[in-house]
Amino acid sequence: MGILHKVGLCILQVWKVTLNLISPKGNYIPEPGVVLQFLLSLVFGDEKLQKLEFLTDFYYKYGLFRYETKIYIFDPKLAHTAINKLEKGAEDYLKNSPLKETFLGSSSKSPEVRRAIASIFRKTSIEERGKLIIADVDNLCEKILHRSQKQENINITQLSLEFAMDVVGHVLLDLDLYALEGRQTKLLDCLTTILHRCYALGEISDQGQEFIQANQDFEKLTTAILEDALNKEESPGEEKKFVKKLHEVCGFEQ
Repeated sequence: MGILHKVGLCILQVWKVTLNLISPKGNYIPEPGVVLQFLLSLVFGDEKLQKLEFLTDFYYKYGLFRYETKIYIFDPKLAHTAINKLEKGAEDYLKNSPLKETFLGSSSKSPEVRRAIASIFRKTSIEERGKLIIADVDNLCEKILHRSQKQENINITQLSLEFAMDVVGHVLLDLDLYALEGRQTKLLDCLTTILHRCYALGEISDQGQEFIQANQDFEKLTTAILEDALNKEESPGEEKKFVKKLHEVCGFEQ
């Protein structure tokens, strides 16, 4: 650790303590200025996640901050307010989004689509799928426990995405995505690139080749997985799968 790094870290810590002694301004979104940006680069280099972690402590009393065109909210009350506002504007967003013609965004869903979507929320369906979700939660906990016992780093982002893949596969598609020729791992790589590196951290552009390739790979993988789910036959007496109901009423593309 060089002398400049130590000096920069010391200045940052003193500045952070001083700022947290001052009452925050109302209706104000703080953001690092030129000097703070310089110190962050001096201490953390290109490690954006470490910068964000420090800024979360730095602006603790504000509950949020702006950094590189994005606003990060970590105060629960502020986050709840933001979510409520987003929900109010969600309908208008769907009307102007690529989802407007799908069964998710259409304002005039057919009765068949409504019945297919509603079928997954029936009491019997919830009870049956609830067991699968509980098993997936148990699996997630076991992964965290196993890695902590081995004193390995726990990547919450990756584990959360793996859990989401398990739930989607088991509950909606009736498929084990982890067992499908390593497709879960490939899907996670695509999702990490698209959601985490591009939209969350802004490390890559949505116009860049890496993003475009991840998007193309994701589309190919999901298409293949949906085809597998549609081709899987039900057992005698088993209710028709949710994914097949949706396919019948609104088509493969949607």
